[in-house]
Amino acid sequence: MSRAPGERAGLSREGVVAAALAVLRHDGLTALSMRRVAGELGVAPNALYSHVPDKAALLDALLDTVLADVELPRRGDWRTRIEALLLDSRRVLLAHPDLVPLFFARQTSGPNALRLGESMLEQLARGGLTGEEGVRALQVLLIYTIGATAFEVPRLREADPEARAARVRDAAARLDPDEFPRTTSTAGALASHPGEALLLSGIRWLLDGLAAEAAGARS
Repeated sequence: MSRAPGERAGLSREGVVAAALAVLRHDGLTALSMRRVAGELGVAPNALYSHVPDKAALLDALLDTVLADVELPRRGDWRTRIEALLLDSRRVLLAHPDLVPLFFARQTSGPNALRLGESMLEQLARGGLTGEEGVRALQVLLIYTIGATAFEVPRLREADPEARAARVRDAAARLDPDEFPRTTSTAGALASHPGEALLLSGIRWLLDGLAAEAAGARS
């Protein structure tokens, strides 16, 4: 029986994804293509199709492979475990900043995404959020976490973060405090971005609301 080109070249799906991650790290998402990945592996592009049929499938495989690095928490109550899982998701996403927008654009349903989703749904159920209510809570928490991380990415790439903060403070200093009293009095806070601490605060505010909603439904 004849073998597909990818099999003849000695490729594996894992090897193709690893090569795609290497391209992503070195040259960014705009450089990622089937031809570029094939070049990284030293094979013809058609050798990849036995493992990933097109670029869309390659992107899906990349996203799910990255999610394998998110650790499932083993200790704590339901809130503590959700906080830990989402904070670790931030860590993993920031390690692959070019992929962050794709988590909004694409529906990830690989084994690692399913593993994380199941864990989140289980913890939400322990907090009293089950069925459709649990799914909506999961969606809100994921949207917030990915969005907050996406907001953070360009700030981490700045060569001089303090220069941006100084520009914000200078702009606030030129405002009329009678017209913009809240903005001028909080210029220092507006100029800063506490990253993980901000994400954790937001997660806790969301969980407070979700817990209150679950308690109200039970009463």
